[in-house]
Amino acid sequence: MSTNKTLLELKENVDLYKSYWHEWSYNERCLLTNEEKETINDHIKNNYKLSLPDSLLFFLQSQRIKFLNYKLHYDHRTFKEWIVETFLCHLIKLGELNNEKNYTSLIWELDLPQDLKESLTKFNTFTLNEIFQKYQPEDFETAAIFNKVLDTLKIINYSKESIAISLSSKNKDVAL
Repeated sequence: MSTNKTLLELKENVDLYKSYWHEWSYNERCLLTNEEKETINDHIKNNYKLSLPDSLLFFLQSQRIKFLNYKLHYDHRTFKEWIVETFLCHLIKLGELNNEKNYTSLIWELDLPQDLKESLTKFNTFTLNEIFQKYQPEDFETAAIFNKVLDTLKIINYSKESIAISLSSKNKDVAL
């Protein structure tokens, strides 16, 4: 396999983790060793390009990178499960922060940023409870639903501070 093809495959595999690479690389369920993570981070930093000296010595690394590609591909399912668990935990916390006992209030009535409400309704549900009822764990791993999960998590992570400020002004304990 050529150098460019090997590095392109590495980039494609790492891109599957791109949104949460940093968090995932420190997660206990990540299969990569510290040395492998360092190798990947170096390639990310260098935009998967090799300097002339590195390209001359690439044959020494090529088997290691092929194995990295295998591990990244193999570990992706565990990564997706972790993302889904993170998403579901955030939904529970959002419900708790809104004093939801059965998670049956309409999403539009919850004290959440507008973009987060819009993202949650993309699951074609009206309440947080319906998200839990409508979808099985494996449903969240399908491409269409998983992308909605990632988009919603981005908004939650971006909105954490504004959610905390809004809810703390109402004297609620906040921990997202």
